[in-house]
Amino acid sequence: MSGTKSLQEIFFDSWNKEVALDDYSPYKSLLNGLMTENHELYKIACSLTVNYTNAHLMQESIPNICTFLNEWLNSKKYEHTDNGNNYKNNELWETHIEVLWINLEKDTERNYWCKRSFPSSSIANVLTTTFTVLAFIIIISLLIYKYTNIRSSLHNYVNKKIRLKHNLQGYISNRLLGRAPEYSDMHEGHNRIHLSYHSA
Repeated sequence: MSGTKSLQEIFFDSWNKEVALDDYSPYKSLLNGLMTENHELYKIACSLTVNYTNAHLMQESIPNICTFLNEWLNSKKYEHTDNGNNYKNNELWETHIEVLWINLEKDTERNYWCKRSFPSSSIANVLTTTFTVLAFIIIISLLIYKYTNIRSSLHNYVNKKIRLKHNLQGYISNRLLGRAPEYSDMHEGHNRIHLSYHSA
């Protein structure tokens, strides 16, 4: 079944056919400059005026026809502007064909039924991915830095308390109990309690 075409391919084939713009078309004045500058882009613009109108009539039976139309126009743009690298054609495309799409959208009979969508550029994808990875690395680095600072400050605090306790243990206990230091060593070696037991 490799010989059967998808619905999208069928539409693309029909939309690629050359169409003449009617003399009474409201878009004739917009496209006149394009006809003298680049005839290939002019043919695409003429096809777009007819294809946009016909696609609007088919939108109820084919709900994703707007997506197909956007993809068709994006493929034409890619092909004829060398993916935006051909400056002259790209400028003509933006000033005539994209403006034509906006005018087609504004038509009262169609009332913005199909919005223009653009494929995301590879540069935008690379920048987005790079920014995400960079942000992730920065966040992880900050967390590790903060964790090591917190851990070292907590460790220093505990060690300081332990040293302070060892250094001042004898002096603090004697001063709190009100005993003179000369009597403090009296029971130091005797940590056992002695009970006397008499049996009768």
